[in-house]
Amino acid sequence: MRLASFGDTYQVALTEPVIAHLHSERLMEQKVCLDRSYYVWAMELCTPGGEIRFDASGFTQVLRRKAMLCAEQRITGFR
Repeated sequence: MRLASFGDTYQVALTEPVIAHLHSERLMEQKVCLDRSYYVWAMELCTPGGEIRFDASGFTQVLRRKAMLCAEQRITGFR
């Protein structure tokens, strides 16, 4: 991945991130949600490399518009 630098304030990725693997693991010894299961999620990136991690006790999915059928495994053209 190439980065474009704009002064010393921030960088912009010139290529889109590509997810190599998504997995979750239940944390057995945690002190956040004692009354329910708690998970750590990780998205491993092959482009630009690295990973994005977050943790949660659950989630809610809300559909905000009609589903799109795409020819590729990417989401384009939405705002």
